[in-house]
Amino acid sequence: MQVPGAKYFGLRMKHVAAPRDKSSCLDAAFEFEEPYGARYFPRDSIDGLLVGLPRAVWRWPGQLDKQRFDKAAAWKFTCTDCSEQMIHYKILGGRLYVSNSVRPPEFYRANVEEMLNVLLYLFPMPDMEFLVFIGDGCVAMPVLQWNVCFHHGHPGFTMPTYSAWARAMGRSQMAAYHSCLQQRYPAHRRKPLAVWRGANTNTFGKITEDNYMRAVRVQLHLLGRNHSDVLDARIYKLVPENTGDFIRGFLNDLGPQMPSEDYNRYCVIIDVDGNGWSDRFGTALIHYPTPVLKMASNYSAFFEHLYAPGVAIEQFSPDLSDLLGAVQHMVADCKRGGSRSYGQRLARTMQATSRALMDQIGVAEAMAYSLLTYKNLTSWPLDPSTEGFSEVDPSCCKHAKLPALFARAVSRRLIDGRVPAAAGALV
Repeated sequence: MQVPGAKYFGLRMKHVAAPRDKSSCLDAAFEFEEPYGARYFPRDSIDGLLVGLPRAVWRWPGQLDKQRFDKAAAWKFTCTDCSEQMIHYKILGGRLYVSNSVRPPEFYRANVEEMLNVLLYLFPMPDMEFLVFIGDGCVAMPVLQWNVCFHHGHPGFTMPTYSAWARAMGRSQMAAYHSCLQQRYPAHRRKPLAVWRGANTNTFGKITEDNYMRAVRVQLHLLGRNHSDVLDARIYKLVPENTGDFIRGFLNDLGPQMPSEDYNRYCVIIDVDGNGWSDRFGTALIHYPTPVLKMASNYSAFFEHLYAPGVAIEQFSPDLSDLLGAVQHMVADCKRGGSRSYGQRLARTMQATSRALMDQIGVAEAMAYSLLTYKNLTSWPLDPSTEGFSEVDPSCCKHAKLPALFARAVSRRLIDGRVPAAAGALV
């Protein structure tokens, strides 16, 4: 019953179940503007960010010392044509500065600075300096980076990846996305198989005739070749550095590429590392209504601790010794239980976690958490000089699809005096 004279408002959802030949669920979810509501308003305090659930993965024994910081800042990379670089930033009075020694903004750095501009609008960040490492590898230095390696003595601090930021949605968009996926891929209409597709990347370098069986993805491809009754697992392309005559001859049964959303046609999705952490897990799989069987790994992106094995995902050993048994169990569970299966309970928890913590503001909160943790471990006084640094353009936003009014507010924060007072601001 509606109250006479009352006005009701709701999101238009007409596109989220669009026919497959018109759009993906992801495209459909981005077809409407995320409402600009209270979740996008500036906070008066940062106190709550370090309380309770850690919002990003980090590990560092003791304090950060200046000698180790300066050594990392001066790090020289051996590659001259790659995107790797170490970037020195300062936050002073709510303004962001970058060292003049870095290369001009490119895609990865631009994503980082856009995210930093957003969190400086949202949170009264303290004055500080920090290092950002752009690259896939783990450098075991006092830096913020896309992933950390727990086998290092000084793993470091994670930050959201460029893709996690650029592809993040608002909560309403994400709800529409999840709803569309649920409608298009009902649990009772799944292929009784576990699926995986990927390139022949690995964590140790070039694949040769002597070391190819060390590559987890090659091992997985062979399992798929020999157990096609439960596994549709195939390498679908060979990367240039791993495309010698031996590899082309050995991997002569590449699988067809498929859109990522089509993984939801299967009972289970398998996830393994490539060059480093699994980027697809945090940008796609965590949203799917399909249970994920994920390789346990020494690599961790910023969010992976939020998805507990046995609660939101299932895991298997990096040597694949228990993978086949786990796949057989989960496929049988899928065939037997449908929407009430154990796997579907995992998937529902995974999606709920993503809606709560992995929207656009959740990603910004994770970055703020890492910065505050880094600041609290810094053991030297900050040099407030901006000599050798330039202020970063505060304009927003070319990469993340944020509400237009919010992006405008972020872009105008210095013009409008929206610099948090707690940071030493314009007041």
